[in-house]
Amino acid sequence: MYEEYEGMIIHNVEPLEEAFPPTRLWHRDGQRDEIAFYLKPALKSKPIRNLYLHGPPGTGKTALIKYILENYFQ
Repeated sequence: MYEEYEGMIIHNVEPLEEAFPPTRLWHRDGQRDEIAFYLKPALKSKPIRNLYLHGPPGTGKTALIKYILENYFQ
């Protein structure tokens, strides 16, 4: 199904919605690995260090954490 938006034809509007979960996070490998490193002790029921993520809205902070929790901590 196609939808027209301000003169543009969009085949699939789902990826443009705020609640759309990305299946892959591009160019975040270093950040992903560093965050996962600090969270890995939790897999062995050990305490972890605090993490503080900051950045402008829409840069993928929440998406990155959700991705790590879903893929490393099932």
